[in-house]
Amino acid sequence: MHTIQRGNHHAPLMNEPIEISGAVLECIHPDVLEVRFKEGMAISNEVIAELQQARVEHFAQRPHHLMLIVPEDFDFHVRVMNRDHCAEVGHARITTSVAWVTTTPLARSLVDLYYAYYPSAKEVRMFDRAEDARDRLLREVPLPSDN
Repeated sequence: MHTIQRGNHHAPLMNEPIEISGAVLECIHPDVLEVRFKEGMAISNEVIAELQQARVEHFAQRPHHLMLIVPEDFDFHVRVMNRDHCAEVGHARITTSVAWVTTTPLARSLVDLYYAYYPSAKEVRMFDRAEDARDRLLREVPLPSDN
């Protein structure tokens, strides 16, 4: 697994996961980026900033569907709700849609509350299972051209 270091601007191979302090990012298709938040980690402004930096540095060359997987054992800092994280990094430019995967009512409620304060310019969906989100997003990616 590749760990991000400040100033590292090399794009990873499609299947080479990138680990940051609070999550693992993996490009499961050129048009789909999967983010798995780590068990027991607090989702904080710092973790989100690091995630956004990794997206911009490594995956901004083409817009992609973003799948965010929240583990059952998660924590979050309430300050996360005080900022429009997506607007800060030009989220709309590099994002095709957003799929949240969570099995906990608390995480689902927090995601709903966040988007009530900061509506997304892109479609946001919720899933109970990562497999369902993955299947749905992969069905939406463009087919390769024969040209």
